[in-house]
Amino acid sequence: MGGFLRNLFQKTEKITEPLQSQGKKERPPNDDDGYLHYCTELEQALRDLETYLLTCDDPKEIAMQTLRTACTFYGGDWAGTLEVDLDFDVWAPAWWYNPGIQDRTTQLILEFESLHFMPRWINALHQCKNIVISDVNTVKAENPDEYAVYERLFVQSIIAVPFIPSPMGFLVIRNPSRYIDRSSMLSALAYVLHRAMVQQKAIESAKLASAPDLVQSSKDIAINFFGDMEICTKKGILSERFFNSPKSSRVITYIILNPQTAHPPLEIYHALWPDECVEPEVAGRNIRGYVYRFRQAFSLICDYPLIESTPNGYRLNPNLNIITDVRQFDRLVDAARRSSSEVQKINLMKKAVRLYRGPIFRGAQDEHWIISQVNLYRLRYVSLVNDLLRALAETQDYTCVQHYALNAIDLMPGNLKAHYWLVASTYHLGSIALAKNELLRAKEILTCEEYSILEDYLRKSEDVSWEKLSK
Repeated sequence: MGGFLRNLFQKTEKITEPLQSQGKKERPPNDDDGYLHYCTELEQALRDLETYLLTCDDPKEIAMQTLRTACTFYGGDWAGTLEVDLDFDVWAPAWWYNPGIQDRTTQLILEFESLHFMPRWINALHQCKNIVISDVNTVKAENPDEYAVYERLFVQSIIAVPFIPSPMGFLVIRNPSRYIDRSSMLSALAYVLHRAMVQQKAIESAKLASAPDLVQSSKDIAINFFGDMEICTKKGILSERFFNSPKSSRVITYIILNPQTAHPPLEIYHALWPDECVEPEVAGRNIRGYVYRFRQAFSLICDYPLIESTPNGYRLNPNLNIITDVRQFDRLVDAARRSSSEVQKINLMKKAVRLYRGPIFRGAQDEHWIISQVNLYRLRYVSLVNDLLRALAETQDYTCVQHYALNAIDLMPGNLKAHYWLVASTYHLGSIALAKNELLRAKEILTCEEYSILEDYLRKSEDVSWEKLSK
């Protein structure tokens, strides 16, 4: 990144006046001496930053040094990048630098701020124009809502330059005390920051790489709900833990599991949190923020949005090929039931059983909005795996019976048939001692009533000798 900085400006002469000492300085007059002073400081600041860039390859460190340079050069009390999503009309701080002792950024700025009250900023982004407000009081009469945002964030004056595309947003200096009418330096630094942000996203995307075989094109999306939620694309895998927003993941899960129509924000909010009484405007803002957070994370592994905002609400992107493990499970079970070939039927059941890694959306499995589906697929899995174990035993493939029985017990410890087939398969593989151990383990796992039923199964069984097991 180093060599391009000084070339961003056309310099008409060599300036040798030294850089002033750091700290807030009086704004220079707008005359020739003031311009020469600006050029001198600009040259020195860019040279210092260039030297740093040549010795650093960490995009976040580069960004922080660039923000520090911008804040010092313009004599501001805060410098930061604001990422903007025009589809959702929201903005949020990404990186920032505060020269003060106490940083209150996360207390002052909401997790997601609305652009609804900031038409000036939307237009500036569309037109790639800088924003310079030397006194925010001049905005008060024209747009009191915008002024209220400035007042809440302790903004007296501001200078902001846009950067595009992907990510798009602004580099902002709050309360600059110098050079507010000269934004060329800030434009150069915005370019440096944008490249650092792109590089950081590329690094984060690389960490998520490793796409499943099911995903072949950039528009193929595979979503796993059994167990922990995962979203897989050609570029990588995004887990629920990665974007670490329980409410965002619930909103996205609700939309994906109900793909038939678009869902208004108020419907989503009431479906997920019916006990919370909020105004429609608040519900809309919150849902918009949750979807925005997810979109930020999803953009690391896909060039297309998974969730679209429409006049009727939020919906899945119809231009993507989306397949969930829940839908795959249903298709495989239906195909196994229709199959006339026993070998094919067993193979289809194996594939379906392997898809089930736990209850749907494990982190919310006991919540009212999803519990019916959780219970439905828990019952379907138990029925399917028991059918598979019986079919494998009929072919005398006891190694496979043992394998699938162990997995079934891990997922559903109370499955009596899985315990039965684990004991029976171990017995048939020639180890009565191990079969006895499995029976003892079942006794520790099951309730007294359940274990009594298991014993009854084994006494009546033709697959094992209860006399040998009970010795």
